Amino acid sequence: MAAHPLPKDYEFISQIGEGTYGTVSKCSHRGQLLAVKRIKMDSSSKGVPATTLREVAILKALNAKQRELVEQGKLEDLTQANVVNLLDVVYDLSNIFLVFEYCHVDLDQYLKHNVLSPYQIKRFMYQLLQGLSLVHKNEILHRDIKPNNILLAFPGDAGDRLTANASLTTPNPDADHCVLKITDFGLARSYGINVTSISANVVSLWYRAPELVLASKTYSTAVDMWSMGCIMYFLANKRALFQVRKDADLLQLAFSYFYVDSSSVSDLVSLPNWNMYVGENQVIDLGTLNAPGRKPREVDINIDDVGKDLFYKLLMLNPSKRISCDDALLHPWFDDLRKG
Repeated sequence: MAAHPLPKDYEFISQIGEGTYGTVSKCSHRGQLLAVKRIKMDSSSKGVPATTLREVAILKALNAKQRELVEQGKLEDLTQANVVNLLDVVYDLSNIFLVFEYCHVDLDQYLKHNVLSPYQIKRFMYQLLQGLSLVHKNEILHRDIKPNNILLAFPGDAGDRLTANASLTTPNPDADHCVLKITDFGLARSYGINVTSISANVVSLWYRAPELVLASKTYSTAVDMWSMGCIMYFLANKRALFQVRKDADLLQLAFSYFYVDSSSVSDLVSLPNWNMYVGENQVIDLGTLNAPGRKPREVDINIDDVGKDLFYKLLMLNPSKRISCDDALLHPWFDDLRKG
């Protein structure tokens, strides 16, 4: 029996996750495995939360674009799409249920029990960039790219073998064929028409771009690209690059790795929180960073030199210099995947 309400004719199998929003359950409906996200109605306004309405609208728009790609022959079918598919929206008096295609595991959980081969790291990044490219082409910022918001769907019965094939030393060959899907658009929003100011209080800290820490209100798709650089490190090293507790620590570490000279931060100096963190007697002292002979700390990412070039382009401190999604997909590191 389900621990929480479900739509009629949906059979509860197990709980996948729980948060302030509600719960996610693995369910069966007419013989199909599904993931059902239950969100409580907003009692104060007696309606559906605005964030949920926005998430549904964004997912429906992106899923429609994915269907167009299938119709155009550019995508085999929707199971191969890199943005999760929202299949239905069901209401009752107290809840709204978002019904999604079922995926076996999120990236965070998968890498707790598995390692990736160099090919798998590259393939995972390529798929995520393809999904994010669709998001950005439709003038949407995800604003919460992190391992928990990346799902893995395995073909056939490979998902049933995940536990048996788990290894911290040998890559699972089934991961050569899984499909990665970007999910959780609860913080996403359109940035196209009449948007002059947007909240900087987004993105989980370990994946947050410097311009967000510095309280930019007019940021761009570059915030998602910074997060992708952090994901690239996570794929290669099985841990987060910025394991910090507060914004100041994140900035300090980011500057130690990626600050070369004053031109590295020309986009950032005018942001509201710059003087809060940068200056004499602050957590970041440009005098020290600009000292003769000083070089950035080297990042110990476990990928080849061509991959490192992409990594550093994703993590440029200046958002205007950060590589775009489409340019990243054309990077030489992916040459073998594009030819394949």
